Amino acid sequence: DADNTDLVKLVSPQYVEVVVAHDMIGRLMIQCARQPGLAHVIESLMGFVGDEFYFAEWPDLVGKTFLEITCRFDAAIPVGI
Repeated sequence: DADNTDLVKLVSPQYVEVVVAHDMIGRLMIQCARQPGLAHVIESLMGFVGDEFYFAEWPDLVGKTFLEITCRFDAAIPVGI
């Protein structure tokens, strides 16, 4: 809930991102209605079945382009820098 944003940021300002669920869900529903297949993509990314996300820091990749790092992972796909 948006009313708890200040409290959440006070408890853990660096590690928590406040998401107002009802706003996000409403926007996602509209986008899914406009873009066929988007609901399947979101379910694949956010669901509990199948692939997973892992977060890690790779100091040796600092300064590299995204194109340069994609070839360094045989069994993974980088999704952000």
